[in-house]
Amino acid sequence: MKRGTREQTIKKLLKKFFFFGIVSSFLISTTVARKILRDRKKMLHTCMRLTSFFSKLMKKNFGVTVRIDKSGSGYSKEKTYLILSNHLSYLDIFLLFSEFPACFIASVDEVKETFLLGRATELSGGFFVERRNRTNLRSEIESIVDILKMGLNVVLFPEGTTSNGEQVLSFKVPLLSVAQKAGVEILPVCIRYTKINGEEVGRHNRDLVYYYGDMEFFTHADTLLTVKSIDAELKILDPVDASSSNSRKDLAFELHDIISSAYRGERRLERA
Repeated sequence: MKRGTREQTIKKLLKKFFFFGIVSSFLISTTVARKILRDRKKMLHTCMRLTSFFSKLMKKNFGVTVRIDKSGSGYSKEKTYLILSNHLSYLDIFLLFSEFPACFIASVDEVKETFLLGRATELSGGFFVERRNRTNLRSEIESIVDILKMGLNVVLFPEGTTSNGEQVLSFKVPLLSVAQKAGVEILPVCIRYTKINGEEVGRHNRDLVYYYGDMEFFTHADTLLTVKSIDAELKILDPVDASSSNSRKDLAFELHDIISSAYRGERRLERA
């Protein structure tokens, strides 16, 4: 085995070791927190803080360097938000939770049934919803509103799934009502992966990071561990008053416009 290949193999094994070590430590610590803390708010707050801590470790293990762009005005860490972001990869969660301790709202179909991802989401204080099940949707919305009223941030990927990075997919409408019901602002955030191993992200290398379609989690994660470095940008945009639009559909279009424009690197023109 050549020296360069041997070093790459050793580095990958070390990253695998730390990956499973971080995951195991996270699962144990959040399980203990959920067992011993009876007060729901304290339990959720503790699990969110633990998730934020371990997200920073995971981000470092995957070689991700993030530039935080706080160009939006009005954002304050002292406020509670419904945080909306575009969605490209499971790495998005580590980026967001490193910056915002929050409760993650996930899809039953997309996440809960995925081994490890589903369990990790549940232990982090995450909440699962079935967007297609209108019968349960009302009670699920009320549960999310309760979390926001506790003063805890909530993260939602309004596309409902990950994309291949060519565009920001259209936003799902129903869950956007939780911000107005809870009396909190919506904080749009844009995630962009700019470089992989020092090269600009493009079709030739995007699948090393982007996770979409019928990709299998452990196969993708195993490949991702071979990547030396990932450069990303987290752009925090202007908070939006959830009651500023005439309908949830208009609000979804407005938020999609804001995040999509930031993703394309365009200056968004304010509507008259």
